[in-house]
Amino acid sequence: MASRSRRRIAPAGDPVACRDRPKEHRPRRASALKNDSIDDEPDVEVLLRQQFRRDLRAGRFSMEFAQSAPLALQRITDARDESLILILSDINMPGMSGRELLPKARAMRPDVPIIMTHPA
Repeated sequence: MASRSRRRIAPAGDPVACRDRPKEHRPRRASALKNDSIDDEPDVEVLLRQQFRRDLRAGRFSMEFAQSAPLALQRITDARDESLILILSDINMPGMSGRELLPKARAMRPDVPIIMTHPA
């Protein structure tokens, strides 16, 4: 019976393993991939950071949080040169609602998917 050699599976951020990959298959650094979350409830940030803690620690992406739609629009404007991968927004917020935010965010970043959430 022939012995099988074990191939090392390197973690996503391992620079040695990434060196031989084509550039388009290499993982991006956290500073390059960003997720924006907009919610007026502060516990949502805690829950999302807990849920994605391994990805955040590994540097797969970073997350920014805004407690209002106007602050979110400012952050979206500031992130023009960054690879924003997702905008996650609550629908019901005081002041500007998520429904009012949606067309403005789409106009600013038509390349970024936007997910609207509603409390249960």
